[in-house]
Amino acid sequence: MTDWALLGTAVPGAPALVHKLRTYSLSPGVAHLYNEGAIHSPRRTGPTRLVRIEGTDLAKVARGRYTPAPE
Repeated sequence: MTDWALLGTAVPGAPALVHKLRTYSLSPGVAHLYNEGAIHSPRRTGPTRLVRIEGTDLAKVARGRYTPAPE
């Protein structure tokens, strides 16, 4: 999993830049809480099952696009 920090604002047609904060592994059986607005991305290298529990219907939530900032 990778956690990201927002460096700007996403606007229609232009993704916001994000900066990589940390990368870590979640072992089998481990759960992690991501608060509202937290930007994170999973990386799967093998067969994986992901259980995601949302507090609202994300189909009705506007979501931005993000691009990693150059390191």
